[in-house]
Amino acid sequence: MVASAAGQCSLTFNVALNGRADIDELRKELASQAQALFSQDEPPPQPFPASGEAEPMADGWGGKVKEALEAINDGKLSKVTLARTMKLQSESIISTEAILRSLTTNYPECRTFAFCRRGTCFIGASPEELVNLNGANVTSTCLAGSAPRGDSEIEDVKLSNWLLGNEKERREHKVVVDWVSERLGALCDELRWNDIPYVLRLGNVQHLATSFAGYRTDAHCVLDFVEALHPTPAVGGMPLEPALELIAKLEGFDRGWYTGPVGWVDGYGNGEFAIAIRCALLRGREAFLYAGDGIVAGSDPETEDRETTMKFKPLLTALGAP
Repeated sequence: MVASAAGQCSLTFNVALNGRADIDELRKELASQAQALFSQDEPPPQPFPASGEAEPMADGWGGKVKEALEAINDGKLSKVTLARTMKLQSESIISTEAILRSLTTNYPECRTFAFCRRGTCFIGASPEELVNLNGANVTSTCLAGSAPRGDSEIEDVKLSNWLLGNEKERREHKVVVDWVSERLGALCDELRWNDIPYVLRLGNVQHLATSFAGYRTDAHCVLDFVEALHPTPAVGGMPLEPALELIAKLEGFDRGWYTGPVGWVDGYGNGEFAIAIRCALLRGREAFLYAGDGIVAGSDPETEDRETTMKFKPLLTALGAP
């Protein structure tokens, strides 16, 4: 299921069929499952983690940021986005439905997703639109550069102004804007975007944002745009290959579907894809959370630590972590 920022939901069931399948019965069963998923009944409360604190795994984060900065200062790359994980243990089986309800309630401007298979579920609420294709109309939004939310409107404005005026955050954002504009421009006519980034406020964090709009050329499918854009420097780095090599060296875990494209495509080639961030992998009583941060010249390990902590919050709250 994917929930868009406009409040629209797309629910897709994939079922393997054989010659003995009763199509009418199968249709009734799927309709019943869909009705249960969208039921307004309150889900059972989510238990607090039974063991372990809500802190990232012992991953040597500060040392990894310093090593990334050394590579940047040596001229090997201009940006690399490093990720880290957090593991939580629950007293009982984690409720996917409760987490979905929390994410859609607290982060309505995000695209909520959940993919369940073989006893696991990859779930999250992404604020970052990779691409949306509707007929000839193409849109994309890139996010890079972050600040916390304030406790009041006045503090929110101060933090927003700091974000807009911070040279390091603006430089980090520009790397992504340049990447997206170049690749979208090769597939679009009349591509437009805001020259000055604006601030997108989410429930727990605010980001510098740039929105793109254009018209597709030829008969491109939404998957052509996904292929051209992914992975953006918002989740990889610049130049891409040295950044990916450094990520593989420093992170020490398999990202799996984290930072991958997540969305839908119809029979006409239209579709909508987000970047799978602010997410977790659920397995029984365990939850593995992911958060990443862009490292550029001027980054500070302590500041980047606080930023990843902010990005863990949506799933921590949904899981009932203290």
